[in-house]
Amino acid sequence: MSELLDVEEPSELTYQQYDEYLNHTLFIVHDICESKKTFKKTLRELYGFLKLGVEFPELQKRMGFESPEVRKHILYYKFTKDEAKPRTMQIRHFIINLMLWSAFIRYERVDELNASQIYDCSNVTKKNLNGYINEHLIAPYRSTIDARTISKALDDCIYMLSMIYIDFALMMGLTMDMETFIDLRNRSERFNELLNTKPEEGMQPKEIEEMISGRLQEYLDIVINQDKTNNLRPFLVTGAGINTGQLAQFSIMDGLKPDIEGNVNPTPIDSNFINGGLNSISNFYIDGQAGCKPLILNKTVMGKSGYFSYKTMTLSSNYRLSQTVEDCHTARSIKYEVKTKKHLQKIDMRYYYDDLGELHRVDADHDLDLIGKTILLRDPTTCTCKDGICHICYGDAWYANNDPQFHAGRFAATQINEPIQQKILSSKHMLRTVSDKIKFEPDFYRFFILDTNKIKLNMDSTEDLHQWKLFIPTDEFYYIDELSGNDDFNIYVDKFMLWNKKTNELIELKEGMERDMFLFGDTVSQMKKETVNDIPGKTLNLSSLSDEDAIAAINVVNNELSTPLKNIIKLLDRKDHFGCKTIDDMVNNLVQLTIDSDMSVAAVHGSMLIKGLIRDADNILIPPDWNNPKLTDEDYQMLSVSNALIYNPSLSVSFSFDNANKQMISPMTYKKYKPSDYDLFFKEDLYDDSKLFYTSKKQKASLRRMKKYREDYRHKHNKKKSKK
Repeated sequence: MSELLDVEEPSELTYQQYDEYLNHTLFIVHDICESKKTFKKTLRELYGFLKLGVEFPELQKRMGFESPEVRKHILYYKFTKDEAKPRTMQIRHFIINLMLWSAFIRYERVDELNASQIYDCSNVTKKNLNGYINEHLIAPYRSTIDARTISKALDDCIYMLSMIYIDFALMMGLTMDMETFIDLRNRSERFNELLNTKPEEGMQPKEIEEMISGRLQEYLDIVINQDKTNNLRPFLVTGAGINTGQLAQFSIMDGLKPDIEGNVNPTPIDSNFINGGLNSISNFYIDGQAGCKPLILNKTVMGKSGYFSYKTMTLSSNYRLSQTVEDCHTARSIKYEVKTKKHLQKIDMRYYYDDLGELHRVDADHDLDLIGKTILLRDPTTCTCKDGICHICYGDAWYANNDPQFHAGRFAATQINEPIQQKILSSKHMLRTVSDKIKFEPDFYRFFILDTNKIKLNMDSTEDLHQWKLFIPTDEFYYIDELSGNDDFNIYVDKFMLWNKKTNELIELKEGMERDMFLFGDTVSQMKKETVNDIPGKTLNLSSLSDEDAIAAINVVNNELSTPLKNIIKLLDRKDHFGCKTIDDMVNNLVQLTIDSDMSVAAVHGSMLIKGLIRDADNILIPPDWNNPKLTDEDYQMLSVSNALIYNPSLSVSFSFDNANKQMISPMTYKKYKPSDYDLFFKEDLYDDSKLFYTSKKQKASLRRMKKYREDYRHKHNKKKSKK
């Protein structure tokens, strides 16, 4: 149907004729969708009115979508001729609904079209459009219509909808320039204030992040809800086209930047790219320093991520969906914690047992009573089916993926790895920081204040500072570089002691997360001068400090968005599995990490990867006997991805990984039994000269020597056998 919207020049039609035509024509949806031919004819005609226009003789011009009279004109329709009363809808909304209803033509289910399939076009967003497609075009038909047919139908719908933007974007003004922001600024005093956002002096990194986040919400409220005539609104309403984080950097405040060591630079770039840009040497330096980070990530992290992706793809290459077994009736289910609605959505259309042992399907939109409970979830990790994963363990996504040629395991590896790689790649576009707030006990604020991340004396303190000394025991000093000794810039502590010379009161001050506090050189120098010989440590009179003296600084760690993604790799490819002790822990933690990483990947795909890591405690080559109701957590072992590949029951899979030379001399290698898709690459006919695909003379010569060696070996073996 790709030619559907190749709209031909319509015959000349005046607005009066257009008005009469729509007012006196009753469109019958079932008749329109009776065949592709009638559907194309109707849609092309209606679409042509908006794209190519109708004549307005009094204006001496042709106008289409840009004219409210044309695009908002009401038409009359029924789904069937038997309906009692006609329905009304704006022509532009009817066109969108026709595009969506085209799926029923390919499904051959036009007779099922009714009012419940009407899409509300008054508030089109990416989220509710996805919801409509899932609810009306996929869910009711996934078990009865071939997955390829559904995919082709959705491809038609999405293609037609995308053409609306291509054909009408310029007419609708779906673009923006500096005038967009100037107009908004002139109409809204608050918007003008947001464009001139500045942080207050001494704000912590976390407070700056919260301020920018709060002002972004105000910004979006003005653009979306208050001023509905601006050009930014269509992009933001739909939820597609603009990254709101980048919008905040562009037009509110560029904010904080990370450094290459994983910390937050506590000095923000206090301007945006509309109002000033990098308007100072310090801002330019901070931005340039942060710019090194994506280069280093691409160089050092992308390689690891790509290698991990290769390993998981290889490990899961043999996992397909069973074509013969509906329910394997495994005796082992996964204890799944439904902590939030997001956890529930991750297992939508999966199967679980209730308290009575009855099997139910999860409906994430309606089974909200499951939130806060731990359920027994059927899961691929414990499926006992011999020819793949059964429908009940995989869930109703089985209907979409049950093609015999579909590699469910490789698809799962792609679903997990692709977001990891994209997050790392996208770091070059937006360097975000996620900080933790620096917190101290109330006693701290009796004597000190926090200036961003620096500890300074509280000049408004009501305490008699002449009585108090800062005291640090000798064994509480730590050095960044032990070889540098007592250099002033080399010392940090994890706590302070305050000592009252008069009362001998001792107060311990420690940051809430026990972060290190790095002493400034002047502080260390003063401590050396004031050291008392009979006290085992360094002291400093608080009264000798001024309001300009910074005692110490605290590094603010950047909780990078890529951290949960890196933890996914730790979970799957480390011996300790990120602290997980059981298969239930692994499944639950992987789901939690995908939520923390904002990955829209279903839980079933993570379980497909975990499945290959679980082996019998006594035989590392085989899975546990999940059909044994007495099986305990002591009866299986959990391998890393690397070890799972080396001890893969398929010889060709393990040889496709590393350490082939070590595997050759390992007795375990000769116990491997399982075939795989990689067997094709290990067949003997590759040694036939006529089938060599190598171009190097050395490679061909090497293979010929291997071929001769194999022939000589067989000849000797056969000779010995004949003698016996």
